[in-house]
Amino acid sequence: MRLQQYYTPYEEHPGSLTEPILAAAGTDISHWFDPTTGDVRTCCDPDTQLPLPYCPQGLFLHVAPVEPTSSYDCSVQVPWWKDITLRVGLLSSKTRLVRVKNVLTEQEDTLEVPSEETVGQVRQRYLALNSHAASYTWKALGRTAGGAGSQFEFRELDLNKTLQENGVVDESGAFESLDMPSDYHVPVLHVYWNDDLTVA
Repeated sequence: MRLQQYYTPYEEHPGSLTEPILAAAGTDISHWFDPTTGDVRTCCDPDTQLPLPYCPQGLFLHVAPVEPTSSYDCSVQVPWWKDITLRVGLLSSKTRLVRVKNVLTEQEDTLEVPSEETVGQVRQRYLALNSHAASYTWKALGRTAGGAGSQFEFRELDLNKTLQENGVVDESGAFESLDMPSDYHVPVLHVYWNDDLTVA
């Protein structure tokens, strides 16, 4: 499951309730929240046996206080971690490099893409570099189906599958384990021009 990344309007809420958020700025705080409900994790109070928000870092913005207080703002309808208007995007579990080689013009570009993205989503990113990217057939070199040993062929990629699912393996981890640069080998996607100019 990919994590949501949010913009937190801390300048609108100065004070101690923003301190835990500021202290964790730029880090993954998904462990603060229950992955099933999306709400703040809870723990059981040893005295009352009631569920309490689990905030070892300290109470933070929009978490209700444990005991009743008149200083708590009850007008908040949606807490910041569930407010989709503050959503910036998704965090990737891992990004990877891929080279896109235009067979027609021989232009080559290197893109850093999330490993969870489909080839169709990679193509959307490539539109910034080639406004006619949708007019190309996307292929990658792979082993021949049923072929023996070192027989390879260019196979058309399924735009609805990820690079990994298309057989374009991310080998950066293997290189790192051998103390080699992770970008020692960057897979190449070949794009072949189709005679059907799309609207730019």
